[in-house]
Amino acid sequence: MAKEIKFRRGTTVQHSTFTGAEGEITVDTDKDTLVVHDGVTAGGKPLSTESTVTSGLALKANINSPVFTGTVSGVTKTMVGLSNVDNTTDLLKPISTLTQTALDLKVSKDSATGAAYLPAGTTAQRPASPVNGYMRYNSDLLAMEAYVNGSWGSVGGGATGGGTDHVFNNNGYTVTSNYTIPAGMSTVTVGDNNGNVTINSGVTVTVSSGSRWVVL
Repeated sequence: MAKEIKFRRGTTVQHSTFTGAEGEITVDTDKDTLVVHDGVTAGGKPLSTESTVTSGLALKANINSPVFTGTVSGVTKTMVGLSNVDNTTDLLKPISTLTQTALDLKVSKDSATGAAYLPAGTTAQRPASPVNGYMRYNSDLLAMEAYVNGSWGSVGGGATGGGTDHVFNNNGYTVTSNYTIPAGMSTVTVGDNNGNVTINSGVTVTVSSGSRWVVL
């Protein structure tokens, strides 16, 4: 014949003042669950029912792709690895070193309809490996210059006289870097008081086929 085992039982209130023996099991009739006792703790330790666990899990967000509703609180910027981020204006927000390096290589301008700020420096500060199309202001020569056909040359039509007439075209008397006169072009240079132009040692001026260089 089968035997029936019944555990002592009582309400939640009754359990709250009851200290069962170590290993004793009772039944909480309000929670409809078993309570395990350790001989010390009043009320014992109720076991979770399936419905309690299911309801509790329903209130939790998934670990993968969690979806939150309502207002999420208690999360700080440090917790998510953004301790340096603050509610600052766009102008004051920090940018990465790589971004700043890239921006430093861009030509600035004062306005959409104003002027661009081209790089400026001495002759010795010219780029080590220039390519055709480079343009800069040479502070030694006090003139704009461009790298064309393998050499640096001045840019512009000289100073402006009265009104908008181009009257003056200034040039120096010493060639300090290699220069090639493009094919089919004529170049005029005004020499010093004796009509001379000095080409520094190791420097070459190449007159291309079909071109000419006139020194006055």
